[in-house]
Amino acid sequence: MIDISGFIDSIKYGISKFLTKGKIPTTDYRLKPIDCSLCMTFWTGLAYTLIIGKFSIPIMAFILFLAVMTPVAKDIIVLIKDICIRLINKIYDLIE
Repeated sequence: MIDISGFIDSIKYGISKFLTKGKIPTTDYRLKPIDCSLCMTFWTGLAYTLIIGKFSIPIMAFILFLAVMTPVAKDIIVLIKDICIRLINKIYDLIE
């Protein structure tokens, strides 16, 4: 959900502002692997399974599946948000 939140853009803007002393405040660069939801899901899942000591090939396959499905999860969340907004607008139209 890194793609939706805008959190990484805020961090990149702050880093750019700090490193250039405010002369080039931009977010037009990559901070691999944290600015990509696929990469972040993969590395977080891998680190978690290694920390708890449950690493196996099936779990690795599941982590890869979750990482590949991040764009789908993002689209589902955006769709649910859009449906809720449309429903709220219809309720407001009925009230008026």
